[in-house]
Amino acid sequence: LIDAEGQVILGPRSGARNVDFEIPSALAPDLTGSDLKVTRVESLRQDTPVRLAGGGVIQGYFEVIEGGGDEILSSVDGVPVAVRVTETVNYMAGWGDQVTLKRLIKTCAEKAGLVPMDLPQHLRVRETAGERFWFNYSTEPIVYEGRSIPAADFLFEQLS
Repeated sequence: LIDAEGQVILGPRSGARNVDFEIPSALAPDLTGSDLKVTRVESLRQDTPVRLAGGGVIQGYFEVIEGGGDEILSSVDGVPVAVRVTETVNYMAGWGDQVTLKRLIKTCAEKAGLVPMDLPQHLRVRETAGERFWFNYSTEPIVYEGRSIPAADFLFEQLS
């Protein structure tokens, strides 16, 4: 994964065990060429999420990390939550809610040169070189950025 060309997001507990099911002596995630280390882990009660600067929370499980690279997300207290380990590898040190995951994926998608869309539930989009198809999987019509897609139907657009 460290040599992958696309953006990679590693989640909590990645590399926490080696091939012999032991904790690596260098500590997880034990990535070649990185000083990122998980120094402490914590199970979080439902009523004690870690709140993030800019919105979102870590819930259920959180790792305290050191090193690794540029911060992508941090807690309101300034504790790193997601870091860019290399130009293509990113590490998320906890279980994020939907807001947190959307923020992380958007950041990584933009880093890869993509233009992410925050689509409403039941709406999907597919593109070819010259066409775009919007699919509504809902039983209700969906209006998105001025487009009206009927219930259980699709909308076709010719791209210039």
